[in-house]
Amino acid sequence: MIQMDGLVSYSHAGVDRVKMLIGLLQDMDEVVREMAAMTLGDVHHPMGETPLIEALNDRCEWVRQAAALALSKPGGTSRISVYPLTQALQDADPLVRQAAAFSLGLRGDERATQALINSLYDGNAEVRQEAAKALKRICKQDSVDVLLAALEDADPEVLPTIIEVLGKTESPRALEPFIAAMEAEDREVRMAAILGLGSIRAKEAVDALIAILQGEDDQARYYAALALGRIGNERAVAPLIASFQYESHGIHEGVAEALGRIGGDRALEALTDALNHENDNMRRVAEEGLGLMNDVRAMDPLVAALSRAVSRVLDQGATPWWVLDFECEVSAICQSISQIYRKQEDEFDVRTYPEDYR
Repeated sequence: MIQMDGLVSYSHAGVDRVKMLIGLLQDMDEVVREMAAMTLGDVHHPMGETPLIEALNDRCEWVRQAAALALSKPGGTSRISVYPLTQALQDADPLVRQAAAFSLGLRGDERATQALINSLYDGNAEVRQEAAKALKRICKQDSVDVLLAALEDADPEVLPTIIEVLGKTESPRALEPFIAAMEAEDREVRMAAILGLGSIRAKEAVDALIAILQGEDDQARYYAALALGRIGNERAVAPLIASFQYESHGIHEGVAEALGRIGGDRALEALTDALNHENDNMRRVAEEGLGLMNDVRAMDPLVAALSRAVSRVLDQGATPWWVLDFECEVSAICQSISQIYRKQEDEFDVRTYPEDYR
């Protein structure tokens, strides 16, 4: 029997030691088999992939879990373990199913899309969560057909995740399903559809999103503001400014982000004016919104805001409460200034390169 602490010495193993680790997957001691599977995952050697696939059927659930996790990082670019991992999503043990979903997400193979969608209905919450994370990692244009089909008969508790994943593909084919989902009875489905329209940058939905922005549901208005910012249509600027100036503080963060993403003279003026607002949160979201602009004109207002922040803390005295507020505000301002500087620097670098190297 090999000592357990000796297995770690094989993590940078050559072929002979990899073969020894593969042999240990057949050991009578389940702890040794588990450690061998884990170490093979660390080795990243292609020889270990097939034995690890076989270990997915081990009689011990801990070995099956270790094998599933190890298959998240095989050597080379082999795709042969994708199907066995999708089968492991049906394992009797929830930890094995969770490990399989995690590994499929890291592997990034869109062939696992349908199996992961099925796992959104798993009876274990952690498995459902891991399957959702995996879908968000792997879904690309090749997954659109599967996701659109899943939308048609998905349960309300699963629909928001499918909508979010479909949005990440940025496929214009999601436009009609997302608009239809905005009328769903389930609130979470409606909220996901609003954000999804932003993800696919649906200019056709700008008017509908503006109508939501001008409604009475603060959460929906917040999401509509975020969506309008991602779409980037200038028709949204005036309604956003109106919401930023006169409405409840609940949606200001989303509105400031949207104005920063869309940019332009009116957005710059609105955010600059908000730097003088008496409310700390209003100033903070305005500072962050200006940081999203690729506009050097935002630099001077931000520097002035930094000076005012210093003056306020000096006037109030160095109490712990004010020092904390000061640190938060200064951090937000400096981060925004840095963002603008980096964007401008990157653009300058591109403009100064010879055309052949751009």
